Amino acid sequence: MGKNQDYDKIIRESVERVIPTIIEKLCGLHPSELLDLPTSFQRTRERRPDFLKKAVEPQLEYLIQIEFQTNSDRKMVIRMLDHYSMLFNQYGLTVRQFVIFIGNGKTNMATEIQHPELQFRYKLINLRHIDCDVFIQSPKPEEIILGILADFKGQNSLSVIQSILRNLSKNVRNSRSLRKYCTQLEILSKLRNLQPQTIQQIEAMPITYDITTDIRYQQGIEQGIEQGIEQGISFKTRKTVEKMPSGGRFSLSEIAEIAEVSIDYVFKVQNELTEKDLKGKK
Repeated sequence: MGKNQDYDKIIRESVERVIPTIIEKLCGLHPSELLDLPTSFQRTRERRPDFLKKAVEPQLEYLIQIEFQTNSDRKMVIRMLDHYSMLFNQYGLTVRQFVIFIGNGKTNMATEIQHPELQFRYKLINLRHIDCDVFIQSPKPEEIILGILADFKGQNSLSVIQSILRNLSKNVRNSRSLRKYCTQLEILSKLRNLQPQTIQQIEAMPITYDITTDIRYQQGIEQGIEQGIEQGISFKTRKTVEKMPSGGRFSLSEIAEIAEVSIDYVFKVQNELTEKDLKGKK
């Protein structure tokens, strides 16, 4: 995807939850079963698909590979051919390949190769060309939040964000789950340069969530978060973020969700901790 590995990880975690929806509504496939496969192949260089599944239908098996792009890559068609070659060599199955463009602006990536001795193509899907109402009007929260990346059809961004949050509130009754989907929406909105507006609208929502009842928070207390907890909410929140480092049991998005802070705040605190640790080793 992009160059920022931490940000890519957040996007990957958010989008992974809606892969079944993407396969059905965008790719037009309806497998009866999806099986996990290894996503890393080592040859002269490493190739790691964003998402790779083995699809099982009655009397038919094939692979589904999905790549997400936030910018246009003029060598995308070569990359996809490279993926196809390695996957076919590994599994001997047909590979149905999709690149889903989720960035801003237009994309002019080549989708096929037509040489005398080679014909190859993959399917490119620009989410900006899909009507946002296809997602927003869904009863499934995983689909609703995808509306932020789709075609607003002339509607202003504030109206679309409000529609998304209104339908999330309608279909997600549990406040903790609602907070989770709002966090995912905030992450995805950054791809459309709509994060400030999205955060403002989320903060205006009457979401109540008692972090002290969260099982992950309670696990954190057992590890020492209780130190200084009486000193106030802001200190408690800071210690929560500090005691749940990403890359371990918690992802960045989970930390932001549990502590009820923005992703940027999590980045800030953890960067400060990293710098402090580096200074201590000098």
